[in-house]
Amino acid sequence: MIRGSWTSKDLAHQSNPFSPPPDSLLTFYLRLATIHTIFVYIVVFVSKQEAKVERAKESRRSHKREQVLHTAERLFSRFGARRVTVEEICREAGVSKMTFYKYFSNKVELIRTIRANWIDEGFRKFDQINEMDLAFPEKIDLMTRWEVEFTSRINAEFIREILSTKVVEERFKRGYLRNIARAQKTGEIRPDIDPEFLWLVQKKLGELFRDESWKRVPLEFSQFQEQLRSLLYYGLLSREEEG
Repeated sequence: MIRGSWTSKDLAHQSNPFSPPPDSLLTFYLRLATIHTIFVYIVVFVSKQEAKVERAKESRRSHKREQVLHTAERLFSRFGARRVTVEEICREAGVSKMTFYKYFSNKVELIRTIRANWIDEGFRKFDQINEMDLAFPEKIDLMTRWEVEFTSRINAEFIREILSTKVVEERFKRGYLRNIARAQKTGEIRPDIDPEFLWLVQKKLGELFRDESWKRVPLEFSQFQEQLRSLLYYGLLSREEEG
């Protein structure tokens, strides 16, 4: 082609500078595909980085929430919930009050969370023991030992504060009746005893602990628990007389 002369295709390209020259059409689309691939890679990379940052933030938030919970548990267990303030919890946990209120609307919600966690922990432990291949009295012994060890770390006032609610009592009752029914089915407990009656007896015996009447007896708390359990499940008669 003579310099300075233009074909109709060249003129069409000049009128639309974004259209590729006819002899470079394949090269143009290859470059366009490469740019698109790079763009997709950048979007995916940025999305992954943002997700990674978000997971890190969530991990930090979760850590701070657990920090508040563990600190509150420790202080409540030692002094009781009423004597511990939100300010003291924040100071001991090393967080601001703003951080505290991100996770809990007030101290009451914090106490409810701790109570729910403790109840869940207790029933998980009891369910594990129930699944063991042991006689019912041995299971009761393990449950009691765990309960004594758990409650020995906690201020008695706090136990009364968090466990003396209708919701907690109903949940414990359902678990207790389920265990009794299971033991009756396997023949480990007399089937003629009404589980509801056993629950009522257990509940009344528990009042000796809550009002601290047991302290009038010269026994350690673990011994007191052991004798209550023995009386409830074996009665007053000696094993020889029973036979």
